[in-house]
Amino acid sequence: MKLNEVRGLLSKTRLAELFSDSRLKQRHRVELYRAKDRYSVKLRMLGDDPPPKMWPSTADRKWWAFLLVLIAQ
Repeated sequence: MKLNEVRGLLSKTRLAELFSDSRLKQRHRVELYRAKDRYSVKLRMLGDDPPPKMWPSTADRKWWAFLLVLIAQ
């Protein structure tokens, strides 16, 4: 075999190893994200408190406006 052929075989082998390694890492990453999602859902189900509201609903705003009008009278 010529030196170039040996280099070609080595580089192809190394590329195949790197590709295989990257696929394994990606598969592991996906498994970690799925596990994280599963456990976050379980934790939310176990919690007694409802998740906090980010913004008051329209009904809440109208109710508070009504109460303020009553208090102001």
